Amino acid sequence: LGNLGRLLFARMGSSFDEDPKRYRLCSDILYDLGLGLEIATPDFPSRVFLPVAAAANALKAVAVTMGVSSRASVNKSFSLRENLGDITAKGDAQHVLANLLGMFVGIHALRVYPWMSLKNRLTFFTCLTAVYSYANFKCLQAVSFRMLNRQRGNLAVD
Repeated sequence: LGNLGRLLFARMGSSFDEDPKRYRLCSDILYDLGLGLEIATPDFPSRVFLPVAAAANALKAVAVTMGVSSRASVNKSFSLRENLGDITAKGDAQHVLANLLGMFVGIHALRVYPWMSLKNRLTFFTCLTAVYSYANFKCLQAVSFRMLNRQRGNLAVD
C-alpha cells in the first residue's frame, strides 16, 4: 500500500519544485502523522490492526516521496560551488544521526517506563515532534531561492 501511494504521489513531481519549502514541511507533517498512527497501532483492536498499520505505512511512504523530492531543491539552494553531492550526503548523515538519537531515546524511554500508556507515548512523541518541526521550520526560513514560488509569483503578476 505504501509503495502504491508513492507511485501515485510521484506524479506530482513538478509541483515539488514550485514550492519546495511548503512541500518539505508538508512531508514532515505527513510523516509525523504516519509515525503517530504507527505508535498507536498496537492499541487498536486486532480486526483493524492491519488496515491501520497499512495506513501508517502509506502516510510515511508518501511523505518520504514528497520529502526527498522537495529536499533536492533545498539542497540545490545551498550548492554554491557545484557541490550538491557533498551537501546531500551531509544532510543525509544529519538525518541518520537524528533518527538514531530518536530511536535511542525511544528505546531508553520504553526500558525506563515499559508500562507507558498510549496517551503518554503520544504525548512524548508530540513533544519531540514539536521540537523537530520548529527546528525544521526555522531551518527552512533560512533557505533562499532564486525563484518565486507560485503564491509569490501570482502576487507579483497582480
